[in-house]
Amino acid sequence: MKIDNLVRIVDGVLQTTPSIDAFEEMLFDSAKISRGDLFIDTESSREAIEEAIAKGAYAILTSLDFQGNDDEIAWIKVDDISLCIIKILRFLTTQKSLSIVLATPLQASFLNAIQSEKSIKVLNGSLYYIAKELFKARENEVFCLMDETIISSIYPTFERIEKALHVKIKPKGLFISSFFDEERYFHELRLPALFVNDLVGVLHFCETKNIAYSLESPLCVEHFYPQFITNNIRKKEFGMGEKVLIFEDHETLLKDELAYLQDQIRSEQLLLCLPQSKAIETSFKGEIFYFNEVDECEALKDKNFKYALIFAKKESFDTFLTRDFSTQPTLF
Repeated sequence: MKIDNLVRIVDGVLQTTPSIDAFEEMLFDSAKISRGDLFIDTESSREAIEEAIAKGAYAILTSLDFQGNDDEIAWIKVDDISLCIIKILRFLTTQKSLSIVLATPLQASFLNAIQSEKSIKVLNGSLYYIAKELFKARENEVFCLMDETIISSIYPTFERIEKALHVKIKPKGLFISSFFDEERYFHELRLPALFVNDLVGVLHFCETKNIAYSLESPLCVEHFYPQFITNNIRKKEFGMGEKVLIFEDHETLLKDELAYLQDQIRSEQLLLCLPQSKAIETSFKGEIFYFNEVDECEALKDKNFKYALIFAKKESFDTFLTRDFSTQPTLF
């Protein structure tokens, strides 16, 4: 990109008089700078700027004033780096004819899980992470974001994936559902009834956009993930354990899922497990088990429950659930 074009896009001030007039890539990590790149200084760090220059950066975009003798570096001063990045992204989405769609975290998980080919890239993270991915985008690519504030600031004409209505749902327990969608019948997908309308909304979106998808059971989504276990809190196959741990790491979904569980099962069968360090408001009247470390959940073997809803990523419990017994079990 031409340096004068960037200065105009970001409403910046070029504080040096470089002989070069263009740069190659835009990067946030000074350690990854190559000769000819632009370094975007997100932390107002002169140390990072010096590293980027040493690695061959042609241009610096920063909120700091120029201090130095190397007038050959294009030093672009801006007041607000975040606003500057948004302006760059607005330009790039138009220049590259990118499309961006808004989805809920649940819908985005379904979209990731069912695409036969990754026609839409799901981006979840900070503005800087999203910018890094969009900087690398090819023309006409499509992206899915989950933050409405970010997406509306960089792509005001975004489309939203809507939840489907009028779906006839036939639950089979807590984790399996059959349902009718217009003329189609889906038989016993490993999916809670709570999520069916969101899944069907994603299917409708894919069909409208001619995105190929494949529905295989179980759907590989991380939300409301059931892990069947033994009474000693060891992993079992789906449907085979005496108890079930249900993992969720999104607070809004946790509240919806808790209401769903309370509507389906008796309160004495349900346990809510929350990290001690995470303040979560809940109206749950049953027993709440607090923990700091995953290993503390060993105490769950002494709890009387059938289902435990845990605010955590299931991956953080994998080692714990497959651990060896510390002592050999006996018959007596």
